[in-house]
Amino acid sequence: MGLSKPRFNKWLMGLLVPVLFLHASLGWAMWAKISDGELVTRATLIVSAELLGKTLITTGDGQAHYLGVLSVSRVYKGDENVTIVLLELPKETGLRSSSDIFYEVGQAGLWLLQQQRVDSGIYMTTSPDSFWSIGQEHRLL
Repeated sequence: MGLSKPRFNKWLMGLLVPVLFLHASLGWAMWAKISDGELVTRATLIVSAELLGKTLITTGDGQAHYLGVLSVSRVYKGDENVTIVLLELPKETGLRSSSDIFYEVGQAGLWLLQQQRVDSGIYMTTSPDSFWSIGQEHRLL
């Protein structure tokens, strides 16, 4: 025969809760397209660079930061003497957000960066549009 109402409700909840949990965890970030002009205006540092490596550091205040090291070959905006830039990255393990932006070691191109804090010396990208492939320099005009 059929399930009694209390058993049916328990069975239904046992089925729905995992399905809803999985559905909620499969989120995607929705990025609004930012114009090239707006990206250039917002950027405090624009460089042609290659991502040399990634590392985890702990600052004096006990905060852990996952950083990328960019080797700069040309500066388009910002301090012309910059040769190395520290780039804030999301951790590659553990919890992730749909708004995390990941880069690969060896990735080279134009980086439109914003300083994380004025006193930190660490920069960040705020949109997937903050990285342009090699050969896209003409978009700066």
